[in-house]
Amino acid sequence: MTGPPPVWIVLGAGTGASSRAVGRYLRYHGFPTRVAVVDPEQSAYFPGWATNCADYATGMPSSIEGIGRPRMEPAFDAASVDPVIPVPDVASVAAMRYFAATTGLHPALPPARTCGARSTCCPACARRARRARW
Repeated sequence: MTGPPPVWIVLGAGTGASSRAVGRYLRYHGFPTRVAVVDPEQSAYFPGWATNCADYATGMPSSIEGIGRPRMEPAFDAASVDPVIPVPDVASVAAMRYFAATTGLHPALPPARTCGARSTCCPACARRARRARW
């Protein structure tokens, strides 16, 4: 890696394997970078992480395809991430629509959810997003 390491890496919940791999790599190599996991409504990751319950289950699927699960997956390691951020579905849809309106591109909902969470983790990102001319 050249230059300073990033302050945050924001990932969607998915199966939990990516956040575990990234978090473990960063900690093993001593990077100060924090890892945030974005979790949709009805997913088990945020409540499981908040209660430190590795087998937490909601029994309900996420309405955002591709991220979130009705139960904590074995691949997820709560110790490898910093916060798990619950993001309302309406915020993901709004971010997707805003991105499409300002760029002419049409992202899927999981990346839109991750973009919304970046503003939560990084106030500078939020300021840049507000000033952006896509």
